[in-house]
Amino acid sequence: MNDTRHIIKDAFYKKDKFTLEEVISLCSEEEPFVSRNALVILLNRLIKEGKLIRIGKGIYSFRIKINYKPFISEDIIELWKMITEKFPYGLFCIWSTKLFNEFMVHQSSNFYTIIESEKENAEFVFNFLKENKYEAFLNPSEEVTNLYTIFSENTVIIKNLITESPLLKT
Repeated sequence: MNDTRHIIKDAFYKKDKFTLEEVISLCSEEEPFVSRNALVILLNRLIKEGKLIRIGKGIYSFRIKINYKPFISEDIIELWKMITEKFPYGLFCIWSTKLFNEFMVHQSSNFYTIIESEKENAEFVFNFLKENKYEAFLNPSEEVTNLYTIFSENTVIIKNLITESPLLKT
């Protein structure tokens, strides 16, 4: 099986991606006694070892993706602390649209702080922020956003948390 590892690595290491069918085709020529199930098990073992990633159904790559870790500003951290102190059992995702600037050529000058909150807590968070003099909007429509937030310095938008939201603890 070690030889099979080397055969797969030598053939596909420099490719961006390869399929299970390509592996089976290659290995049936090089090592005809290796079964499809053995190759699937080998690929899964390489994934567990962190040497291979699955990028789709039956599609693999040796190019290990680097997890993106955004820069989190002090004002976001302070807002996070304030909200989690007040609502210790709530689940929140707080981020700023400033994050997009590192991916853009034309830099934006207006930024929003987005607080994604569980649906049950969203209105409480909104009221809490309003009491603390934040310019907050609860699930604003595109029209409301365009009319009332365009010239604001520190706009906070509260939205419902999506199940797949990428949550990082700082």
